[in-house]
Amino acid sequence: MVISVTAPKKGMGQTQSAINLSAMLTKLIKGKVLLGDINKFSKDIEYYFSDTHALKGLDSLISLIEAGLLKEDNFDTCVKSINSEMDILIANECFELSNNSIDKLISFSEKLYDVVVVDTISGSSILTRRFFERSHVILVVLNQYKNVVDLALGNQLYKEFSDKVVYVVNRYRDNINLKTSDIKGMLKAKGFEGEVFTINYDVSMINECNDHSVLNFILSKSIRTVSVHEEMLLLTEFLLKRYGADIQLKDIGIKQGKLFSFFMSKK
Repeated sequence: MVISVTAPKKGMGQTQSAINLSAMLTKLIKGKVLLGDINKFSKDIEYYFSDTHALKGLDSLISLIEAGLLKEDNFDTCVKSINSEMDILIANECFELSNNSIDKLISFSEKLYDVVVVDTISGSSILTRRFFERSHVILVVLNQYKNVVDLALGNQLYKEFSDKVVYVVNRYRDNINLKTSDIKGMLKAKGFEGEVFTINYDVSMINECNDHSVLNFILSKSIRTVSVHEEMLLLTEFLLKRYGADIQLKDIGIKQGKLFSFFMSKK
């Protein structure tokens, strides 16, 4: 399963959402997750997961592709292992991605990983389009401000791939700008019939993400009752149920009761 994570513009919590989703996936599935970053101008994944400049990444992968040397048994020379269940692929710095290198990246990573999460370039990048084409699902991250929702509604890529889009609203509180119900209404009025999830980020998440300890928030046992943890779990369960039916789950995986309640509420 390939998941593209994007946003109408930078600053929506796109990378944070991609990281938390990847971490939650490692808790639910038996296989491995690859978290990739294609934004050479931000390189946020490298910032969160490396105390020093990481030498592996898309530059190494593109070099192998252009030399015709990329194979399944040397793909791991391009990634950095975060733990036994998750690798990262940091953004390129020297070489440029092309449609061919994107296709090779997706093809090889799908063979080696059960889920591939790609932190794309926000907006309407040509590179992002190619990842949308190769993805099973596209997570579009919003906040509660009207101008951001308007940007999403006007984004031609989101319209073109609307059958793959799932919106995620990073919600803080209902008394600022738009309520979640307002956002759902605006999307529906423009013809969007897909799913909209809400992630209620709070101070506990911010504290856990300080000092590069970003994975603590999802993987820490002490905060599993926090609402955002449960909401991220529900989102991840939905994605696995809808798009990853062939992925093997751990014994603590999909909670049928939650999913049953979720789908019944949509009828």
